[in-house]
Amino acid sequence: DIHKTGDISINGHLKVSTLEQMMYDKYGLNVQVWRKSGSIWLQTTSTDDWTLADQNRRGEEFRH
Repeated sequence: DIHKTGDISINGHLKVSTLEQMMYDKYGLNVQVWRKSGSIWLQTTSTDDWTLADQNRRGEEFRH
């Protein structure tokens, strides 16, 4: 059964690819992280090796 319960720990040091894989391994969910850049949402496929904190910083740069 791929539908499981339980907790995972998410923090800014986690790479996007690691989070996506953890969601699949733990819950059987295929997820894709997106980053808001200004008023548009960007799929992070080409930056999956970035940490979540890196993604947030890049998004913040285009917010101001």
